[in-house]
Amino acid sequence: MLINVKKIKIYNSIFLIYGREAMLRKIAISGTKGRKKDTFIFAFLVCLSFIFTVLATVFHASSEGTKLEQRTAMFGSWDAAYLEVGEENIGKFKEKDEVEKLGISRILGSSSTAGVVGTINDDLKELGNFTMHEGRLEQIKLFFIRY
Repeated sequence: MLINVKKIKIYNSIFLIYGREAMLRKIAISGTKGRKKDTFIFAFLVCLSFIFTVLATVFHASSEGTKLEQRTAMFGSWDAAYLEVGEENIGKFKEKDEVEKLGISRILGSSSTAGVVGTINDDLKELGNFTMHEGRLEQIKLFFIRY
């Protein structure tokens, strides 16, 4: 059997033979010429699997985006929460470049009718996606949040 070798290239004492790929391609194409129906079915299945892969990828990306939007709407867009932080640590957090917004809350106490009562600043209101339950925010700075 003769192999049509177009080029032989020496690279680090390894012989790379070009031309075999063309020969294998010719053999594969000539094998499909007598089997038109099998070739059509194979091409159809390859196209169908490609389409389903693309659809699954698009569906997964869309559902991940929807989940992120729902999480942000429900819980807010904050990344970390630290409890019982003193004034000296708040200054350290403000100095960090990674911190874009710093929401601060002060818990004033709890009530049997209102639940937890506290204050928040504007950044925490934006990060936490809090909504007003009762009161007027413009006139008073104390309001209730439903949990």
